[in-house]
Amino acid sequence: DVEIGEEVLRDFLNTLNRKKISYDEDKALLGQIREIVRRIGAVSHYPELPWEAHLAEVRDVNAWCAPGGKIVVYRGLVDAKRGLCQTSHELAAVLAHECAHATARHTTRSRSRTYTLLASIFPVYLAVAVFSPAGGDLFGLAFNESLNLYLPSYSRGQELEADAIGLLY
Repeated sequence: DVEIGEEVLRDFLNTLNRKKISYDEDKALLGQIREIVRRIGAVSHYPELPWEAHLAEVRDVNAWCAPGGKIVVYRGLVDAKRGLCQTSHELAAVLAHECAHATARHTTRSRSRTYTLLASIFPVYLAVAVFSPAGGDLFGLAFNESLNLYLPSYSRGQELEADAIGLLY
């Protein structure tokens, strides 16, 4: 989980750098976010995770947590005029929900299901691609689209579970 999370976070921060979007510049707010994450992480089911938080200057009202406790808060979430979180308590509730996704291993379990499906389908794909490269491309496209329907980012059940665990934290 930690390795996956580090990879996801590294890719995201590289994307921000390529798009010239700043992050971690508001040291006061970043410190508040990191302190909340530290306190939540300490009482979580996995206090030994290397919890890490960043603040991205993105206007979206959002936050997310990659496996292994890598959290990103978007500026829009804490924006004074239109943000969802106007107090530290509201921010803590959102961050606890995000931490819960990591401790419940939602992304990791979804990724594991994806790899299992890929391993079972890959021999069929190879057989089709060998006899018809265009057929292989079409098969791959159809498989990708059906996989997206079968494995959404987070299911409603996972969101409810993160809500319940987050409230506990």
